[in-house]
Amino acid sequence: MKYKRSLIRFALAALMLVTGILMLDNLVAGIFVLFVAAYSLVSGILWLRVDRRQNENPNSSGKP
Repeated sequence: MKYKRSLIRFALAALMLVTGILMLDNLVAGIFVLFVAAYSLVSGILWLRVDRRQNENPNSSGKP
């Protein structure tokens, strides 16, 4: 369940990459879509890292 959000972001980013490549005829729109896809990929990767870090240290509240 925790990884669903990241998987959805990866799927949408892949779709946006294909759309951005196809839209490069209109240069401004194609570049905009590619930037949004890159943002989505980075966001998905960061969410995966945060989820993994929380799963590794469940008792990391800062107290000894």
